[in-house]
Amino acid sequence: MRHVVSLAGLAFALTTPAVMAQELAGPELSWEAPPGCPQLSDVRARIDAIAGSSVKRETRLQAQGRVTKEDNRFHLKLVVREGALTGERNITSDSCEDLAGATAVALGLMLRSATPLSESALSGADSPDAASTTKPPATPAAPPPSNPEAPAAPSHPSASTGSRWRALVRLPAAVADFGPLPNPNVGVALAAGGRFDQWRFLVAGQLWLNQTVHGGADLPSYSARVRRQTATLTLGRAFRWGSFELAPCLVLALERIAARGAGDGVAPSEAQAVWLSTGAAFQGSVALSKTLAIFADVGARVQMSRPVIAIDGLGDLRQLRPVGLSSALGLEWSF
Repeated sequence: MRHVVSLAGLAFALTTPAVMAQELAGPELSWEAPPGCPQLSDVRARIDAIAGSSVKRETRLQAQGRVTKEDNRFHLKLVVREGALTGERNITSDSCEDLAGATAVALGLMLRSATPLSESALSGADSPDAASTTKPPATPAAPPPSNPEAPAAPSHPSASTGSRWRALVRLPAAVADFGPLPNPNVGVALAAGGRFDQWRFLVAGQLWLNQTVHGGADLPSYSARVRRQTATLTLGRAFRWGSFELAPCLVLALERIAARGAGDGVAPSEAQAVWLSTGAAFQGSVALSKTLAIFADVGARVQMSRPVIAIDGLGDLRQLRPVGLSSALGLEWSF
């Protein structure tokens, strides 16, 4: 399944204590706001910046915006008309600056629209302005898992398996990923599990450093701050040669990202996506004592879904890559 992380870009801006009406390059705007809020000229400038000077609509929009203050919070009532159609939006915020920005974004996107506006579009029903959402795309993508066969390397005759059951603990481990996020990821991981004879399993939690995903050429001034966490289950069989051990493994991972948008007129709200990935890894270790070893892992995972990080109403920033290459290095205790 493929998800879209959509970061809502509605942070409406309003202005001026008196009602002021002037014709814009598209809408006719009437504006009323308490002292200290953005002025009508500020709102008009933001609308022009979003709509672009080359954008002209044959029909005329009419908009009336009124900002009131109650209990140290600001409330916007924005009524938009085009012909016989009417839509109304009501937004509350701690900042009238944000309400002014939201107004500019809403009207600017209407001016840029190449299709006739509907009543739901005028009221904002087609483009939620309150928060980021995660929604599935129309076409799911589910690549088959990678499942390489373990090499048939024989155990060393002198290797000692010790107790049939042993507990395994890794803390902490340094991890690095190349994909699925646009930039390489580094972080830390904790893992615990066990082994029965030569079979081993581990459950791990990985916490990655945050990274910023920037828009491409179409959205150069917009970005999203992305947080990522991963939980993995690893199952494999170890082959020993003296103090060295190599274990081909199958890996199942649960991935989660949370993204917060940034940019002019974007309300900073967070959206998340959760999906599965699956693949294979090789775990190698060198025993330093009977209970302590140093290990290194390398592997690859295929993403069962490819979330898209997007700003609602403006466009996509990036889609996650279909494959991720992973590595880890740390100490392992067995007892």
